[in-house]
Amino acid sequence: MSGVRVESISELASKYGTLLTIYDTQVAFYSHVNCYPIPDILSKCNWIDLQTSIYDPNIPWGTMLAPNITNQNLEKLMFPDSCFDIVITSDVMEHVRLDDVAHSEIMRVLKPHGVYLFTVPHVRDRTKTMVRVLTNDREDPSKDEFLKEPEYHGDPNANNMSLCYRVYGTDLDEALESLGFTVHYTTQDFPEFGIKNTELFYCQLNLKHLRTRSW
Repeated sequence: MSGVRVESISELASKYGTLLTIYDTQVAFYSHVNCYPIPDILSKCNWIDLQTSIYDPNIPWGTMLAPNITNQNLEKLMFPDSCFDIVITSDVMEHVRLDDVAHSEIMRVLKPHGVYLFTVPHVRDRTKTMVRVLTNDREDPSKDEFLKEPEYHGDPNANNMSLCYRVYGTDLDEALESLGFTVHYTTQDFPEFGIKNTELFYCQLNLKHLRTRSW
């Protein structure tokens, strides 16, 4: 992203004194069935400026809850434009009602050439996203229609269950590309580092596309 070639991000920081600004849309959690340690791992790197968030509609958006933790709605992020080098969502976007709006917001808060890293439930041999909940009126959630039996995923951060709106197909790639991302999807494992069963989207902002947009 910086245009400077080094062996690692940490070397970039030590040589040039720059901070990498990262927004992970979740805080770390640990339960008896699964865990999400990434924010804790990133927070141990003094060359990373890390922000995390929770989602609680009963608290004003943008409220500071703890150091580097705010209450955020991905459909209306309370961060300024172009403030993060990296945004991370891990199995989050299937729970966002208006995911297209959320992706536009993520694009807005990324710096030029910023990177969006994420995972979502999806099927690579399916073209169309399977819609579980149809949003008949984007402004009125009460008019949403269940097309499938309601499915909820555990949400350790909020002690409740999160509604699943969709299971993505490869049209997700096309939607992100139309926004202005260059999309890469990988299943490459790195067993020497304990990284197995990999599934990751790596999306970088296309600066040429950004020049045609206004917020």
